[in-house]
Amino acid sequence: MLSQRASRSCAFSRLRHIHLTTQRPTSVSSDRRAQDRFVGWGARRGLSSQSPEAKVLPVPASHKFWRMVSSLDPSALNDKDLVDLSDHVLPRIHFKHSPTGVSFYKPWFGRKGGRNIPFPSGTRGFLYFHRSYEHAAAAEIRFRIIRPEDVHLPATEAFTLGSDLISAGGITPWRLHILNVFHFYPMVRDQLLAEGLVSGPQAAQINAILASGSWTRSSILENITDPFIWSPRSPSRELVILHQEGEFRGKLYFYLANPRLLADKMCLQSGTKSGNDFAYTHPRNWQAYRSTQGKYWSDSSLPS
Repeated sequence: MLSQRASRSCAFSRLRHIHLTTQRPTSVSSDRRAQDRFVGWGARRGLSSQSPEAKVLPVPASHKFWRMVSSLDPSALNDKDLVDLSDHVLPRIHFKHSPTGVSFYKPWFGRKGGRNIPFPSGTRGFLYFHRSYEHAAAAEIRFRIIRPEDVHLPATEAFTLGSDLISAGGITPWRLHILNVFHFYPMVRDQLLAEGLVSGPQAAQINAILASGSWTRSSILENITDPFIWSPRSPSRELVILHQEGEFRGKLYFYLANPRLLADKMCLQSGTKSGNDFAYTHPRNWQAYRSTQGKYWSDSSLPS
């Protein structure tokens, strides 16, 4: 059990600002396998049993299940767009503007790795496009579950009265982020472009983000206050935080340690005894700081 003097601290490392100046071609190789990089949600194409990735898929896919979806626009849905994913693993969905389909899944992560689990009973509703705000990459595909008593209502009305499917982690909505869509799922991307849900300039911005560097292992936050899942077994977490001019990228480190050990090994918060305006001090400068500013700190005033 940790002492009362133990504390948590975190710091961003190698945070850099990336402007949206370059453009990436919109063509995506059809044989790219999707790798879900968002904790608790995602979508994936079927994997060959010969591939290493297939080892994390112990539950057989629902090969006989497939549905056709004509629209991802919540205002243009019709009764034929209603799909029932209940108890299915990797149900395959075809889109009106694409000749091929995509298999969606609900992942679960445990101590021994991840696997695909069936969608829960009652997962009946509509796949739809959701945009949080004006940023081109602040968008995703979600699933809206409709209430059983609303199944006979017009599609748009039933959609309004429904609620979003929640990810296996129970914190955030199940989603397929727009960056995943453009990188791994050309069939979904083509549907969005054909319906005008993503404009040409927005597509160029999304492609620029994809071309700016590796992001597939990162948690993408549309706001700095957005929740995300962090495992204590992994002390660091790569984040991509969207903002109006592009995005920030950085690695977030979490530490659980004694303050004195933290001062020797890493960094220690500095400031006044009241705790206002704390700032991180580099450990190499700590001795000089304490000799000149030691009056602000005493052994009893270290963070706890």
